Amino acid sequence: MKIKAKQLSLSDIYDDVQSFFEEDKPKFIKLFDSFIDLSELIPPSFYAHYYSHFG
Repeated sequence: MKIKAKQLSLSDIYDDVQSFFEEDKPKFIKLFDSFIDLSELIPPSFYAHYYSHFG
């Protein structure tokens, strides 16, 4: 028997993420932490400039 693959839409993904956020925030944070690396999104120059004010 052939299994049909379901194509995900951006709307489906958004709905899933929104439900995680509204229903179980710790699970959402854990999911975010698992798949998003903030050090890749925020350049080192930002960190250097931000922390230069604090010594």
